[in-house]
Amino acid sequence: LANALVHFDLRAQQGRCTAEQAEAAKAALIDGYQPEVATRQRIAVYDAAVRLRLLCVYTFRPQWRTTVAPLLDRGGVLIGT
Repeated sequence: LANALVHFDLRAQQGRCTAEQAEAAKAALIDGYQPEVATRQRIAVYDAAVRLRLLCVYTFRPQWRTTVAPLLDRGGVLIGT
């Protein structure tokens, strides 16, 4: 679930959709999925893990290197946030 949610943000950063479209897609996914309370409580941790994983993957994709820094910053993954 967190993987899909973060990828909506990534697609917005890449210019493949607007930030508003990404937010709408995230809201629709959560609404449709209807995760249990325990799952909702864990989403933030998984969100951070996905963002960190994407940093590692996109570091080796020169075209997208500048894309992941804002993605990480938004998730509070960067050191000192």
